Amino acid sequence: MKRFPNNLIGFEILLAVLVSIFCSCKNVTTKTDEAFKWDEHKPLEYLTYGLPEPMETKNAEKVVSDKWHIKFKSVAGCIVTPKLKDSIEQHNQRVSKALEVKFGKKWNERFDKEVIIELAAEKRVIGLLNKQQLIVTKRKALEKEGDELYYFISPVKDSLYHVSAEGYKPHGNTVEWVSFYRYDVNLKTLEVKLLNDSIIKKWQQ
Repeated sequence: MKRFPNNLIGFEILLAVLVSIFCSCKNVTTKTDEAFKWDEHKPLEYLTYGLPEPMETKNAEKVVSDKWHIKFKSVAGCIVTPKLKDSIEQHNQRVSKALEVKFGKKWNERFDKEVIIELAAEKRVIGLLNKQQLIVTKRKALEKEGDELYYFISPVKDSLYHVSAEGYKPHGNTVEWVSFYRYDVNLKTLEVKLLNDSIIKKWQQ
């Protein structure tokens, strides 16, 4: 049975269309005239609930939200009390109004579009990484243990991305979560450069 880190979602390459982050059981936003003070030194916090998104989508969403100076905070699963749901919606109404002022009334459509574009770019990064012999060998070794290899992708500049390939590593009677490899991937030149193959421990359980 596969093990997954407590704070991660199992990595799978998804070919389905990105589900909007502002629909389903996550949240509901409506216009409101209630004032909302935005501290420019802190990101606006948009509350969510519902099933977590796949890791790929979550990664692309974080890249865009960091650029927009927004933070999405999950406060519950799909089962929420009416009181909590009402509290979340009231908060998000104020945040949505502030976002309208800063980015325009169709800010959510623009945001979703940028996430889709970022997700497509990151899938190209993953496609190039999956052809690397070190990755192929490591993934096969992990799969024998019922585990997987995970990518943590961060844009550097233009078409350049930095990637950390991570997973579980046995350590005595426990297991460690480690970074096996670090890469730079250039989508413009299609170059994949191995930066470091030394194991770096992230945490232990």
